Amino acid sequence: YFTDDEFDLGSKEVQPRIKLKTILDSNINLDLIFSFLDKNDIGYFHDYDENLQHQILLLEDTLPEGLLTEILKSTVTNLDDIISNMNINWQSGFRGIIQLFTILMVSYKLKDENAE
Repeated sequence: YFTDDEFDLGSKEVQPRIKLKTILDSNINLDLIFSFLDKNDIGYFHDYDENLQHQILLLEDTLPEGLLTEILKSTVTNLDDIISNMNINWQSGFRGIIQLFTILMVSYKLKDENAE
């Protein structure tokens, strides 16, 4: 979590805008997620590190629970191998996004192991 807003430290009235920075393996395809973010006007920035082994995703906004579920169902093809039912208790704010990316990474690792 981070902010790039300027504010006075210790002020109780200030509420800087919080953002989320995630670093993921560059082999994880995020194109479908970008489509959902674009379609729902969620601000983000995406880039690769200099050695192209990791990708960096900065999210400016949180995602509603319904959108998290929709993204999950569309991007994780082996969801039944990871989650026994779709009754996910999504956390609020950026924590739900972290849950989504955790499932996405587990999915990627399972597919990678099965390919070997």
